[in-house]
Amino acid sequence: MPTKSLTKPRTAKTVAAPKAAKTVTRVVVKKKAATKPVAEKKAKPVVAAKTEAAVPVPSKAPATAPAPVAVASVQMEPTFDQIARRAYEIYAGRGMAPGRENEDWAQAERELRAEAAKNN
Repeated sequence: MPTKSLTKPRTAKTVAAPKAAKTVTRVVVKKKAATKPVAEKKAKPVVAAKTEAAVPVPSKAPATAPAPVAVASVQMEPTFDQIARRAYEIYAGRGMAPGRENEDWAQAERELRAEAAKNN
């Protein structure tokens, strides 16, 4: 069984807040005294110092033909799209039966690489 409290319940009291003091801010602007304009000084041109150091001049040697460069044949690898297209052609050629995707892909790579080697 709950027991009753014998003390009075507390009530909130309203207390007047103290009056805030008024703050006055003064801004003082000082006027500048009139001054005479100062004439601008012209900058003197800068003259580079002359140096008498000898600078070596490359001699004109007879022109020689550059050495011949061996041109290596660059074998182009088939692109992903080319392999995918050829693998699909192989897949369609065998009746579109599923289960041999990796074999179709490997065969497409072999065929395209062989064709690229033959053309180079």
